Amino acid sequence: MGFRRTGTAEDHRLLRELFKKRKPLLASTLNRLRGWRNDCDYEDQISNLHYYVQNAIKAAGDVIRQCR
Repeated sequence: MGFRRTGTAEDHRLLRELFKKRKPLLASTLNRLRGWRNDCDYEDQISNLHYYVQNAIKAAGDVIRQCR
């Protein structure tokens, strides 16, 4: 895919930018997963947790397929 790691935390941002340019659907899916993870990390209560779990598993599978 042409990504070169710097070995720093900056890699996360750089990889997101690369995906936005080259694989926008993948970038969108990763952003959704990140949002769900943040909700679960920072909220005391999560309504419809089963929704998050089911959709996160499906989205993770989509990400893996898109990276092949």
